Amino acid sequence: MDKAEELARAWFASQGFSKIIHEPNGRSTFPDFLLDNSVLAEVTWLFQTEATTRKPLVEKEKPLLDSVIKFFEEKGRGSEVTSYFVDFVFERPLFDSRREFEAALEKALAEGIKRSDGRTRIHLKSKIWIEVYEASKHFGQTFVLGCWIDNDEGGWVREYAPKSLEAAVARKSAKAVSHSDQVSGRESWLILVDRMGCTANDFANIAPDFRPYTSLVVLGFNGEIARWSAGLAAN
Repeated sequence: MDKAEELARAWFASQGFSKIIHEPNGRSTFPDFLLDNSVLAEVTWLFQTEATTRKPLVEKEKPLLDSVIKFFEEKGRGSEVTSYFVDFVFERPLFDSRREFEAALEKALAEGIKRSDGRTRIHLKSKIWIEVYEASKHFGQTFVLGCWIDNDEGGWVREYAPKSLEAAVARKSAKAVSHSDQVSGRESWLILVDRMGCTANDFANIAPDFRPYTSLVVLGFNGEIARWSAGLAAN
């Protein structure tokens, strides 16, 4: 059971279901849950989708950000009199390993300082680059993260939340259709567990087509964000 399913299971219990069976028909088969021997439920993550392919963004941004911050903290803390802001811009695919990434970053930073005559752009890979520029004061370490831009995101979360919802529903609806013998005439829920930081306002005034499911629910880490039933607007 993955983290999304664990969160969904806790939510099912909070809704009053007492018999919650995970993968009643076996691993990786439909449905993910059977609730009180009557309700079928499928669970998946709600990721932001890439701006071009509409595929879910792979969850690599936070580990990448953590690596950059840690790298900056370890390189030249308090040993220089000058600090440099570093803007980081990237698109996927990222590096295959942290070692490969850090070697490329260290080389690019050295080049950025050497060429520093204003704002200098250095590519780590074809679609991953940094811009290095001198800060007006010393921050206690040589490198300080400036802006952080993920070009695959394509825009603000609020703008893309409905599109990401639509993509996630389409993927899971196709799975339900392929098991129409189980779904037909039964209550079935699709649960999307948010990884985008959405709020109820992000889904206001939209009415997604989630057939053949009878209900669609978006959960956050702290509970329900939005719910639709029989094609009605979000609660």
